[in-house]
Amino acid sequence: NYSESYHGPNIRVDNGILRFDTQSWSFIAGRHYVLADAKEIKYQCLAFDRNNDLWYMKGRSLISFINNEEVESSVFPEGVPYPEFTEAGYDDNGVLWLASHRYPWSFDGESWREHEIKEAFSATQMTIEPGGRVWFGGKNGLTSYSDGIWYAYSTAEGLPENTSIQDIKTDPEGNLWALSDRMVFRYNGVSFETFALSGIPSDNVFSVSASGGKVWFATDFGVGGFDGAEWVYFDYDNGLPWDVTGAAAVDSQGKIWITTERGLAGFDGTGFDVYNSGYSEQTFKKMWIDENDLIWLFYQDNISRILVTVDRNGNWKERYRWYSKTTVSYTHLRAHETSLHL
Repeated sequence: NYSESYHGPNIRVDNGILRFDTQSWSFIAGRHYVLADAKEIKYQCLAFDRNNDLWYMKGRSLISFINNEEVESSVFPEGVPYPEFTEAGYDDNGVLWLASHRYPWSFDGESWREHEIKEAFSATQMTIEPGGRVWFGGKNGLTSYSDGIWYAYSTAEGLPENTSIQDIKTDPEGNLWALSDRMVFRYNGVSFETFALSGIPSDNVFSVSASGGKVWFATDFGVGGFDGAEWVYFDYDNGLPWDVTGAAAVDSQGKIWITTERGLAGFDGTGFDVYNSGYSEQTFKKMWIDENDLIWLFYQDNISRILVTVDRNGNWKERYRWYSKTTVSYTHLRAHETSLHL
């Protein structure tokens, strides 16, 4: 996980957490923590609470990291199979929510609770709206929790039965977008609208992001942007340096940035500027633009992990590189926040 807050950016790796203070990298936890059977303790799911304090799971322990010290705040219940958590976040009431490959979990500061929403529900995707509504998506649809009430969405709201949700995002206008197989759904608080992914020619969607008034879909045949009415589409034939893309985002000046196998492309409304990275055949599939319009790019394969930044002038800077089979996972930016959670 990568998160940016008062404490500075942090990246979770399976046996620790890396911290970057804009000048240098350091481990803030995990370097010397080893289980009795010599297996590495797994760190999962970074989240920041309302006080901007960092929390994460370390093994079965919930840890708060305050003043450069780890404090064990709670231990996951004994006798309960430990889930593989995929995302985490705090709601407006200070409750920690965690998505997993089974049911979601919550921790209210005193007790843990597994929420058995419905049979065979896999809550791997999660987002939290302004106001505190928590959304979960999985292989059997969408559900949400607010003010003590769970609600499973169905055909009554316009969501097809047994829809498998691959990704969910909220946009700055408060709409929920849910990606499924060749379809995207938009929920406006009352009902779902269904849109075919007709603006993109490929089924292989690598990433989804909500930026600049559109939802962007990066594929192996270009990038499509959709505002609920019209599509825009970019590929090699209309200016991209290559068709295989990884991510798309819009900066504060309205410039559209797209990562490809042949470099980073920026579209200013009239044409593309292409910034070659020197990272041959590597597509950065994670991209975030901070409040200073500095572009952060992340790449991983079976051997290496690379984090770089690119400024608006196209200057690349490698921030960190490490070699392992570490899995890096992400949570995303909530619509009302200015800090970045990956």
